[in-house]
Amino acid sequence: MSFHFIFTRVGVRVTMFGTAKTFKACLTILIIFQFCANVCQSNLTVLSSPRQTNFGDWGDLETCPDGTFVMGFRLKTEPFQGPLDDTGLNGVQLLCGKVGESSRSIQSRRIQSLVGKWGSWGSSYECPRGYAVGFQIRSEAFEERNDNTAANNLRIYCSGTKGYLEGAGLQWGNWSNIQLCPWKSVICGLRTQVQSPQGHNSDDTSLNNVDMKCCEML
Repeated sequence: MSFHFIFTRVGVRVTMFGTAKTFKACLTILIIFQFCANVCQSNLTVLSSPRQTNFGDWGDLETCPDGTFVMGFRLKTEPFQGPLDDTGLNGVQLLCGKVGESSRSIQSRRIQSLVGKWGSWGSSYECPRGYAVGFQIRSEAFEERNDNTAANNLRIYCSGTKGYLEGAGLQWGNWSNIQLCPWKSVICGLRTQVQSPQGHNSDDTSLNNVDMKCCEML
């Protein structure tokens, strides 16, 4: 019997020549291999922002196109509203690409989950020579009788440098601990928790939390 295996990111494709008995044995091995691959895929690391607040619904997990990973981000923020209600951070977009690509190509691949209604999108920030490997979020804990904003700003940590990229968010609250992907993994997706508008004369917080998915660099 002769056979030929082709390993792919989602399993194994095989061409075999031989007896039916041998074929069944090989098929069993392939089923076990595919099961293991699915288990590994489902157990990919997800980084979570510390839950200073927990208002709103979670959007879908959005991931970069195959073969690309997060290389930058931009934020949707509402500026200080004075005596009116503040919401701070309203949305996060992640920019997907491959090292060596042009900024134009990276800017063309943007992923986002749920986004709040207030504010506007700001400038983009890109890792200088690597991929995003971690993040921090700036948020304030809930306080009765105060104007609560929940999340207000975001930092992204890049491979190949000791620094970080910081968005042009607001200054309320404290920075969380750094959330980092495991060794040889980089950020490849996100989902966001956003509180829907609460109505007239209510305290809106908009974006509360961010989860980011880590993918192994093969």
